[in-house]
Formats: sequence, C-alpha cells, structure tokens
Amino acid sequence: MGRTVRILSVLIATRNRPEALRYCLSSVARQARPPGWSVEVVVLDDAPEISAREVAESLSESLPIRYVRTDARLGVTGARNRLAEVSQGSILVVLDDDAAFVDSDALVQVVKALDRDNSIGLIAFCIYDDPGGTLHVPFSRKAIRRNPNIVSEEGYVSYFNGGGYAVRRAALNAVGLYDADMKYGCEELDLAFRLIESGWTILYNPRVKVQHRVATSSYSREWKAFYALRNHLWVGRRYLPLPYRVMYLVSWILYMGSELMIRYRRPDMVWAAIKEGICAPQPRRILSRRAVKYLKMHYGRLWW
Repeated sequence: MGRTVRILSVLIATRNRPEALRYCLSSVARQARPPGWSVEVVVLDDAPEISAREVAESLSESLPIRYVRTDARLGVTGARNRLAEVSQGSILVVLDDDAAFVDSDALVQVVKALDRDNSIGLIAFCIYDDPGGTLHVPFSRKAIRRNPNIVSEEGYVSYFNGGGYAVRRAALNAVGLYDADMKYGCEELDLAFRLIESGWTILYNPRVKVQHRVATSSYSREWKAFYALRNHLWVGRRYLPLPYRVMYLVSWILYMGSELMIRYRRPDMVWAAIKEGICAPQPRRILSRRAVKYLKMHYGRLWW
C-alpha cells in the first residue's frame, strides 16, 4: 500500500481587499510542495462589500483554492475559527491577506520543523512590514537590544504574531480555537498561554519570512486601542498568578488608557474598556508553575 498523503491547509481571511489578497495568493502559488503532502488553500471572504471571489478564481488553475463567503461579519478571530473548522489539514498555515511569503520554501520549512519535534504546537514566523518597516517577532525590544542576533536564530518562544504562523490541528483540538469575543487583538496571546499551559511549545523559525504590506484596516485606531486594553485585561485576569496579574493590569490601563485619553481624546472608551475588562466574568485558568517557568525561559512577558 502507498503512503497516505497528509494535508496542509493555507488559511486566509479577507474583507474588501482584493488586490492585497492577489499579492498574498501569488506568494502561496510560488511555494514548493512538501514531499508527501497535499496543499489546500481556503479563502474566507468575511461579509464583504467588495467580493474576492474573482481574485480567488483567477488563481485557481495554479492553486487548489476553496472560496468561502460569510453573510454575517465574523471579525478576525471568528474568521480564523471558521477557517479552521472548514479546512482539512493536520497543519494549518495562517496568513493575513495583506501579507506574503518572501521565499518559496516556507511550507517546506514548516513541515520540516514540525516533523522533527512533536512537542511543537505552533511555529511563529519572522514578519516585517514593507522594507525598512517594523519587525514583528516574538521578542521584546529589550531582548533584541541585548542580543540583536536573536531575530535570525531559531528557538522556543512564548507568543507569536497573527499575521503569519503555522499550528498543528492536534494542538488546536487540545486547547480550543480563538476566543471569538475578543474580536481583534490579543487573541494570539490568549491562545499562546493555553498552548503552553497544555504542554505544547512555540517555535520561532526565522527561515519562514513574511512581508506585510500594510493595508487599510476595518478597525479604526481608536477601536484597536479599545480592544487592546480590554483584551489584555481579560488575559491578565484569566491566566496570570499574583503578583504578576496586578502589575500587568495596571501597566495596560496606564499604557493604552493614556493612548485613548491623550492621542484620541476618548475618555469614554477608556472607561468602557476598563469596565468590560475588569467586570466581565472570565474563566480562570491560572498558569501553572511549569508554564510560568517556560515563559521566563523563553522571552515571555509576565509583568506587562
């Protein structure tokens, strides 16, 4: 009997950005296929005003694309959850619609890393904005100043950027999907904490590079700041032991609260975010000592 072909799914959520999606899909079309793996691409069009169907169909000859459209808007977290539900792969590679793989061996690198270490639940990619722009890697600025080479070294980390990453379906089955109530921002940290608490590791693989061509977001800057504040308060309350929790909550209230108050002049949003972040009932999943030790060893942030 021949070997069973395994499936890798590339998942892309989009909304009203057909040209950005075309750039993204073109980079996926250039990918070498990992030996022994079949690749499917699933595009979810999240209640669009400008349909992406034509873009997806125009590339269907070079890519096995499945187009899915929703009538009700799901948001970032809901769209990623739906993509995970409708896809078939045992490995899920998630890419923002305004991002693209830099090299043609990204999928090969993902499979190699996961095949050699069964403890890895998720792989964080090296993401950067248009040349010369911001670098999005799972390290603090302080850690990078201390060791500038860290961004080019493979190693275990404690979080990831949602613009591009790969995750085992087995890991998602174990810990659950994104918290759809978060809508935007901090959902990656919430998932990372659950993975680490469940015994999975997160690997940063700098060989998988993603270029982010910043496109117009569906969320205004004020609402991004609102969700950043509220969602970090949720995460701190859910997972962090004392005294980390207190310092974490205070730090985010001061940081994002001043952003909303001073830059955007929206004190109403500050109080609304704090009220929802502090008062809304949250499941308590306090991290174990083992998980806290992992975070301390692998660039995790416990205080802020």
